[in-house]
Amino acid sequence: MPLTDEEWEKISDTICDVANEVYSEDVLLYQLKRLRLKHGELPILLSTEADFIDSIEDRLSLYKKAVDLSLQAVDVSCLTQSAESLAEIYIEKLSDYENGSIWVGKLKEYVALYGDEHILSSLGDLEAGLKRLKIQLV
Repeated sequence: MPLTDEEWEKISDTICDVANEVYSEDVLLYQLKRLRLKHGELPILLSTEADFIDSIEDRLSLYKKAVDLSLQAVDVSCLTQSAESLAEIYIEKLSDYENGSIWVGKLKEYVALYGDEHILSSLGDLEAGLKRLKIQLV
């Protein structure tokens, strides 16, 4: 069962409140966990949770699960955003050229298949980061 507009609006409002330091991230994570109990593991819930947790390992796991579920549900927005986040983590946080390259490739594939145009400028930035990382490794 997908999220209702009201449920997503409440999450969006809480995200704004976290950004404005009205609430801590714990409030948002609690809301997301409650929605996961109610709706199951929806890609948008997993990727949103990954956006707000500190553990790189847990973030990678949640984003990968969100990608898998997004592919099944053909949730293009969540698919490209989660793949983009994976590429960013591998390139910018972990300096992992191999996995960064894999996720940039997948992101290109998803954009080509599903046409998520908003991601193109970010894709260019990721490709540039990947090239810098390759140079550093030589």
